[in-house]
Amino acid sequence: MDRILSAAGAALGVTLTEAHELSRGRSLVLRARAGDRSVVLKAPLQTGSGPARELAALRVLRGVPDAVPLLAEADDPPVLVLADLGDGPSLADALLGTDPTVAEAALGDWAATLGRLQAATTDRGEAFAAGLGPLPPDTSADALASAADTLARLLPQLGVRPTADALDELRTLRVGGPAALTPGDACPDNNVLTPDGYVLIDFEWAEFRPVAWDAAYLRVPWPTCWCSWALPDQVVQRALDRWLAAIGPLPPDFDAELDRATLAWTFISTGFFLPRILDGTDFVQNRAGPVRRAFLHHRLRTAPGTGPLLDLAAETAIALSREHGVDPLPLMPAFR
Repeated sequence: MDRILSAAGAALGVTLTEAHELSRGRSLVLRARAGDRSVVLKAPLQTGSGPARELAALRVLRGVPDAVPLLAEADDPPVLVLADLGDGPSLADALLGTDPTVAEAALGDWAATLGRLQAATTDRGEAFAAGLGPLPPDTSADALASAADTLARLLPQLGVRPTADALDELRTLRVGGPAALTPGDACPDNNVLTPDGYVLIDFEWAEFRPVAWDAAYLRVPWPTCWCSWALPDQVVQRALDRWLAAIGPLPPDFDAELDRATLAWTFISTGFFLPRILDGTDFVQNRAGPVRRAFLHHRLRTAPGTGPLLDLAAETAIALSREHGVDPLPLMPAFR
């Protein structure tokens, strides 16, 4: 901690005091005093591309009010100095609460925040790519290929043998339309409510990719998140309307891109979680989220489209039900 404080203080040009730990996971997150203000320090604890992606994204996002401001950065040890957004609640707090009116308003405000951030970054792809160096700005093709490999290997354990056509369709599935910078992991807890509205935090999975990928988060729902409960259809549509109003005009065929992104997330998340279902660790550690087989069954049953890949979704859903039973996916707590 002393080294982190020293490096961050030197980068900021002030001695940091009164440091205390806020969280520890992939990164160590601290709050400290920097003269007459408070700042947040984020130092990576694990290897991988996350720190490089977050730094590249936050550099590009300087001046965008919907993202946490980057104040300074240090190299040895690596640490980001971020504006302190306070202790406000996240969207997850509203969705896990008991008031559906509050939860829906929060969801709409969050969707508008995401839309504004994307509208402000449609022209920043080259800058983001330059900051990443050899890392790809969009990893969706790799994610789809990895999911296809995982399903080909593991689905036979459920008595499902994916056809070559279905696997080829998954590997070549591409989402088009306008692209923008995204946190990549736009989960309900990766934001903070401030007096000016929600601000997005945590850009360790940042990507520059078609915006349909993030809009589909509302429809899947929440494909990379622990709190993957369902949302009422009308609530989803109203949140999407807020996002559309914030991001601005989209091509006439955007609904087709949104369907493709929803289908892609269905199979990417199946690739994520099927190994844990098969090895018996079908739960969300230290969280009160739904069991994985419940949200995978929901995603596979509600995936849009036609053809070999949708046939595979239906066959997989039936096999999961046969082997592990059917766990209906409950609504988010606020909407029950």
